[in-house]
Amino acid sequence: MSHGCYNRPPLLDFNIVPARWPGDEPLHIPNRMTRECQYTKDDQYNDQQCVGCSHHITKSGDTNETF
Repeated sequence: MSHGCYNRPPLLDFNIVPARWPGDEPLHIPNRMTRECQYTKDDQYNDQQCVGCSHHITKSGDTNETF
């Protein structure tokens, strides 16, 4: 079993809420969430389910992300 965030796609810059009524425009809401993995940032247990994840932060602060 792995976490739901394992190798998930990168977060979008904006979230789009579709228009609810004719004539309305969709809302573009900026995404203010951090792009860094908060789970492994202070992982004192060195969770093995995160090894190999593209968002995993190692003890030295490196990530496996490829852009």
